Amino acid sequence: MSTTRDALDLHAAGRTTDALILLFNALGAPNRAFTAAEEKQLLAQLLEGVALNGGNEVIHRVLLDLLQDAAIDAQQIARAVLGLLESTPEFAALERWSTLPEALVDEQQLAPALQTFCAAPLVRALLPRVVISSLRTERVCTFARRVLLALHTGEMPTEPWHWDAVWLLGQSAFNGEYAWRELDDEREFVNAAHAYLASWLTTAASAGAYGDTPAPMLLLYALYRRLTHLPSWELLAHIPDDRWHPFGQWIEPIITTHVHERLDEQQRVNAMPSLDTGSPASTTDTSARVRAMYEAHPYPRWTTVGTPRVTTVSALVTELTGRPAPPETLRLLIAGCGTGRQTAHTARSFPSSQLLALDLSHASLGFAARQTQALGINNVEFMHGDILALDALPEQFAMIFCSGVLHHLQEPRAGWQQLTKRLHPQGIMKIALYSETARQAVTVARRLLEDERRSGTDHDVRRAREKLLALPATHAARPVTDSTDFFSLSGCRDLVMHVQECTYTIPALAEELDALQLRFLGFQLPVHIQQAFRREHPAAGAARHLEAWARFEQRHPATFWGMYQFFVAMR
Repeated sequence: MSTTRDALDLHAAGRTTDALILLFNALGAPNRAFTAAEEKQLLAQLLEGVALNGGNEVIHRVLLDLLQDAAIDAQQIARAVLGLLESTPEFAALERWSTLPEALVDEQQLAPALQTFCAAPLVRALLPRVVISSLRTERVCTFARRVLLALHTGEMPTEPWHWDAVWLLGQSAFNGEYAWRELDDEREFVNAAHAYLASWLTTAASAGAYGDTPAPMLLLYALYRRLTHLPSWELLAHIPDDRWHPFGQWIEPIITTHVHERLDEQQRVNAMPSLDTGSPASTTDTSARVRAMYEAHPYPRWTTVGTPRVTTVSALVTELTGRPAPPETLRLLIAGCGTGRQTAHTARSFPSSQLLALDLSHASLGFAARQTQALGINNVEFMHGDILALDALPEQFAMIFCSGVLHHLQEPRAGWQQLTKRLHPQGIMKIALYSETARQAVTVARRLLEDERRSGTDHDVRRAREKLLALPATHAARPVTDSTDFFSLSGCRDLVMHVQECTYTIPALAEELDALQLRFLGFQLPVHIQQAFRREHPAAGAARHLEAWARFEQRHPATFWGMYQFFVAMR
């Protein structure tokens, strides 16, 4: 039997630790060529949310290989790698320094530990590719950022490793949209750097008289802000690379990430078709507020996506419904595609199908189009529009995916009705909605953050994060700080500061399905939850009965923290 099959059997039997050991040993075997894609995908899936507290050379080597594999979702294994890093002496040294009063911090003595930490292969492979999702690591990186700023502004001469560390931490901060805590003196630097760089861009750079480019200032500014916050930021795209010497090796990738990618997104959006929004429903105040939120904070920001199981519409429809599949010529619809992560995953899952991905936010669509193109995905068309205006789209779809969207509408059922009209009678639909039970901590947090939620600026989100982190560990809202979404500006705003949302119970879901004449086909859940459900409800077909799931959720309130995700079909 294959290693993958053995590991799956161990996981199914509740022996996930043994499954992890088996996979690590198989992938880390001496002279083993890392070509076992199936084993690597399974290992990444089993590691999701797991924080390792130590590891041998084999574990380090296998994790490094996973991080460098473009077919692996690096965010999936981020907590495992962060747990491993947090057990190293270099991290412990930085963490000790970070707890000292600022007056006792000696940057010169601290510099060797920081240099060693930033040179670690796992650190260099992880930070540019993920959103840091550990409070300990975030605190150390926030502290390290202050140290790097002090090393530059103080009397100590800077060395190449210092600028390398500035780039590394700057990329990590960028991935989280600069959600990290900032002290007053850091904000003073940012404001001063902003004014200086803005003046330079609108005078010397705009005239093509670059002179001595302020590369060090730009690098440090990018530790705290996107370069697109600067006025006339587009001019940075036209400055010759040799003008950044000797800082080009760090500046050029920053210009690419901050400037060229944003310009590319804008061009893609300008070329996109728009859904005719003649329907009055498409101009609701709620739609406008939700759109404005996602224009300011496209969600989620992502850098990598895993390789899913490849299937076909026919195979999935037959598996879930037992009915004939809709015509193969029909497209799939991603209704509310956001920044395209689900779109990329779905396009790879159904490579023989064409997809239409629709969203309200231009900023989100631009990001989605650029990311999917970079992944080599070519079976998706992006379109700007509101799902409330789907009447303007005459076609029917074989499958419709609408995840985390309907509960942000003023009248969710109206949106769901629009989707149902567009679903082929033999098609299936996947919906994801918030659970009232699982989101109790979010509900408490939203009440605490009423003031910050009204405007939702970057500063408001940072202030909201600090308010939540200051709560005692036993506070009802504190669990939200464990969510990966908490660690980025867009994620945190979407999590606890959304301008419009509602939650559901399982009985309420049943009412919606009855009203829409839809048939429940089952929840999509991790294997261990499915196993627990079967132990409590062993009767055949129990997983398709919402009453059984309602009882299960009462006993296990956190079951649907990741939303109710389920498939339905027409009755």
